[in-house]
This record gives sequence, structure tokens and C-alpha cells, in this order.
Amino acid sequence: MAQAHEHFIQSLCDLQVPKTLQLSPDRSSVLYSTELSWGHRKGKHSVSTIWLASTGHADSSRQLTQGLFRDYAPAWSPDGNAVAFVSDRADAGSKWAIYLLPLQEGCEAYPITPETSTSPIEAFAFSPDGSRIAFLSADEDTQSASAGDGPPDVRPWGESWRFTRLRVVDLRTKQVRSAKLDRHVKSVCWSPDGTRIGFSSCLSPDIEEPHITGTTVSAIDADLSSVEN
Repeated sequence: MAQAHEHFIQSLCDLQVPKTLQLSPDRSSVLYSTELSWGHRKGKHSVSTIWLASTGHADSSRQLTQGLFRDYAPAWSPDGNAVAFVSDRADAGSKWAIYLLPLQEGCEAYPITPETSTSPIEAFAFSPDGSRIAFLSADEDTQSASAGDGPPDVRPWGESWRFTRLRVVDLRTKQVRSAKLDRHVKSVCWSPDGTRIGFSSCLSPDIEEPHITGTTVSAIDADLSSVEN
């Protein structure tokens, strides 16, 4: 009996939980990711798998990624022919990029933002025409990179906080542009005509900042030039 209970508890701990459900533009398919609850992991790093299922057929789920890395936050391209997601597959737990996976048979996922980035992608959104992706990530932590393998430096509270920046990547050229804003950006979306990007932001990355000074909702031109609050 004890072994049966132990097996049951282990099965619960190993249960993969679906997250980030996304309905395809034509509503024929559902995209989602699975991972252990509460950030639990079996090995050194957390892993997450992306799946695709048909809305009209039971038990039709199939894996789009192998589950060897943390592949998560999947999103459909506007035409439904590709899937974008965030992954640490270049260096598990250390480097993050947005990957694009065409759904044609035999296609492989490839990065559209630099694989060398050590800053996680906080959020992203396709432009309505599917040619660009707006995304949020912090600047690289140059202080940690220059510290090497020695003991960590003592830093005053908040000194190492980094603003999450609004950026736009062109899917064809992979060129990334960043908005020159001295604010911490928290969310992002596109206008229906693709000419503007909406975002919310606060004065600093402090977790209490939205409660202290509030959150501002703004719009910026798609070329990241003119901002309107």
C-alpha cells in the first residue's frame, strides 16, 4: 500500500500542466505548452514542451518540440502557417531567444532574435501582417558578465535592476530595434493596422513601483519614434 501511495504522489509531481492555450486564426487547431507546476524540474533546468491539437478530433495532440529545453509562450503567426515561441535551447537556463517554427513538414525552428542574449524574453506579439514581432527584454547584464567566476560583488538594493525594453525584430532581416524609453515596459500589443504599438510601463523595475507611482499606458509608432501617453 505504501508503494502504491508513493507511486501516486510521484505521478502527481510528474504531471505536465497545459499552459498558454492559443487558438489558430482559422480555429481549427490549438497550440499550447506543458510543464511541471510551480517551476518544478526533474533535472538542473526547467523544461517545457509545445504541442498542437485539432479542435475537431479527440486525442489529436502531437509534440512540436522535443521537450529537451524550456520551449514556452507559443503564439500563432497571423496567417497560421508558423508558430513563434521563447526557448533557451542555445544554452539551457542561460540564453534566450524567440524562435520561429514553420508548420510545413520537415521544417525546423530557427532563432529570429540573437541566441546569445542572456536576458529572458518577457513577452512578444506579432504585427498584424506577420512581418515583425514586438518583444520585451532587458538589456544585457554587463556587470555580471565582467565579474567572471570570482565572488559576487556587493551591490546596493536596486542598483543591478535593469529596465525591460520594448524592441521590434524584422522577421526577414532579423534586425532588432529598441525604443529609447527610460521606463520599465510591462506589456505590449499592436494596433489593428500595424502602424502603432501599445504598451504599459512604470518608472522602475521595482516590484512595488506600479502600486507606488502607477502604470502608464502609451502608444508608439511602429518605427519606435514618436510616443503618445
